[in-house]
Amino acid sequence: MTVRKICTLLLALFLIMPGTAAAQTPAPVAGESQFVQWLGFIEQILYGVCNKPHAAGDAEYYIESGGLERRFLLHTPASYNGRQRIPVVLDLHGSTSFPEQELAISQLAALAEAEGFAVVAPAGVDGFWNVPVDPAKQDDVQFISDVIDRVDTLLCIQPGRVYATGFSGGGRMVSQLACDLPDRIAAIAPVGGLRFPAPCQDSVPVVTFHGTADPINPYEGGGPDYWQTGVEDALAGWAAQNGCRVEAQEKPISTRLTEVRYVGCDRGDEVRIYRIDAMGHQWPGSPIDIGKERFGEPSDVIDATAAMWDFFRQHRLR
Repeated sequence: MTVRKICTLLLALFLIMPGTAAAQTPAPVAGESQFVQWLGFIEQILYGVCNKPHAAGDAEYYIESGGLERRFLLHTPASYNGRQRIPVVLDLHGSTSFPEQELAISQLAALAEAEGFAVVAPAGVDGFWNVPVDPAKQDDVQFISDVIDRVDTLLCIQPGRVYATGFSGGGRMVSQLACDLPDRIAAIAPVGGLRFPAPCQDSVPVVTFHGTADPINPYEGGGPDYWQTGVEDALAGWAAQNGCRVEAQEKPISTRLTEVRYVGCDRGDEVRIYRIDAMGHQWPGSPIDIGKERFGEPSDVIDATAAMWDFFRQHRLR
């Protein structure tokens, strides 16, 4: 039984028990539904009271990780009241990029305002993530784990609901995080960068987005040394890791968009891709075109940001 189902069951029991503490409705907070208020009340019973006020909007933080000073941005939604536990989405930039540009590309902060989750955009070292992992370079898996720990001191995080996305090199890094931190990352959504860096520790739900005309990380494989394996091979690797027992199922969504999904997976940890015909190395649905000449054509046949959030909200750590 999921935590949400437990919370809902406890809420129902509390509401039908007059004379108990449940008869005293929690103090209302502007903009919150009564169900959300009660859900927060039940979560306090399950996990204890949380009180971590934080200003809404964007904030910059520095932490020490692996002997280096590292940076991340945090976007806190206006609906955050310092008591209600909220999900967190990690958003990792591509190679040579930086957190501010990544947030502009993904538009996750705008969606966070509508949906009530926090967005964390960490910075690589000199614009790059250490992936494939080189032991002589910075430990970015440890860095992201340290970032999660730091954010947990700043906000009330909903247990089991830390998710990760990233573009290009950030997508490759997110793939590594799923492999090495399956006890911290509930689901991943790489954009233009899915890898299967086996051996991995456990299963993790995966959704990814990739253009068939990507000149940087080619859909069929090849290209840079770090990329050689095709996207569908990486997807099949995750399907095997997640114990998916049904062959990939293809479903055309439109003339240029196809969903490929593996189902029948252990613990419901599904694996899927949205394949965008003729799209280059771009974030589908983004208002930012990072450059057609080098990276190929953008596409708006799917809003990757909205689609990944729909996927994330279906999954949490068990």
